[in-house]
Amino acid sequence: MIVVIIFLILKLITIGYLSIRIIVTDQDNVRRNALIRAVDENMNVRVISDLRSGKKALENIKRLLPNVVIIGDELSDMSGFAFVMQLMKIQPVAVLIVSNDDNKTTVDFPKALDFGIVDTVTIAIKDGEINYPSIISHRVNILNKLSISRFQSQIDQINNYSPVRHKNRKIIEQGRETREKVESIRKILSNKNLQSSKSKLWAFPKIKTHKRVIVIGASTGGPKLLTYIVSQFPPNFPPVLVIQHMPSGFVDGFAERMNQNARMKVKMAAEGDILQNGTVYIAQGGYHMELDKSSGVTRIKITEGAKVNFVRPAVDVTLFSAVRAYGSGVTGVILTGMGADGREGCRVVKKQKGTVIALNEEDSVIYGMNKAVIDAGLADKILGMDDIAKHIGLSLKNKIEK
Repeated sequence: MIVVIIFLILKLITIGYLSIRIIVTDQDNVRRNALIRAVDENMNVRVISDLRSGKKALENIKRLLPNVVIIGDELSDMSGFAFVMQLMKIQPVAVLIVSNDDNKTTVDFPKALDFGIVDTVTIAIKDGEINYPSIISHRVNILNKLSISRFQSQIDQINNYSPVRHKNRKIIEQGRETREKVESIRKILSNKNLQSSKSKLWAFPKIKTHKRVIVIGASTGGPKLLTYIVSQFPPNFPPVLVIQHMPSGFVDGFAERMNQNARMKVKMAAEGDILQNGTVYIAQGGYHMELDKSSGVTRIKITEGAKVNFVRPAVDVTLFSAVRAYGSGVTGVILTGMGADGREGCRVVKKQKGTVIALNEEDSVIYGMNKAVIDAGLADKILGMDDIAKHIGLSLKNKIEK
């Protein structure tokens, strides 16, 4: 009997009833075919349509109802961002944006993240095949498990925060609460002059640059959180290293936007930068960010080593080098995102008596990277987005005063 049931399940998967249904859209024929071959390796994934045109893909999505849509960074008739916006209006579904290592994607990725379940992966194609093709199926499997309702607040932004109709009243209320929170964050970010009560809270003592460093890692859902958290740091804060999984070509713009809302200086990290208090360094897309300490001076090293946890830059790589340079003076902060990047780095931080903070599940777009740290028992504190900056500041201040 059990053998018969297993046979029937395998048969259903084979003919597509239980498989993850995928639509692949990419103007680049070589990459589109490579993506199809990559997902075809997984028996649980089935490509139901592949197209060059975003418009035709949208028509097929309404008709075929896929579980996940994969798009390249080049569509024949519209930008990737326009595609994501239209898709979330007509048929919300998870999207995986794929870009080449050697290509600057045309998708405005930071904006696209605000409109539903959107993830990105950077790949290298050689002789028509993807290096590490399993990463595509891995991301697709994760995206397929995510609930659209959890992302309804982001999707609603397309209609200027107006709620869409849901049969489930609870989802409407959750969406309204989240929209109100997002709107309040926008107001905070637009007000560069913090209230006097906050200024008093953030009276921060001067310390030597080589004593403390904060390392923050994030992936899907990270840009907004990072902008919000960094905006609360005082201007004389210890150096902050940010590793946001993001395709190359966007870090400059991302740093610029963060800098407009921050009291610290925000810049894209460059080879040889000397770490200074009052500065936030954002890792370049496609490169690891490491630290090199010599004669009491810590400099940034930009390296193109192998991907770690399928990504480059990797949070783990930066954390490992930060511990070598700062020892117990490292504070590691892991926010939202897929996978477990940052977990092993945090393990090393803990061994050296540093501090580890993880974002809570409630404020996570995707409860993955932070969950890995929490499940491993590495988090000294599990905090909401409103409390992270304050806790880091007070914690560092207490250590200094001791």
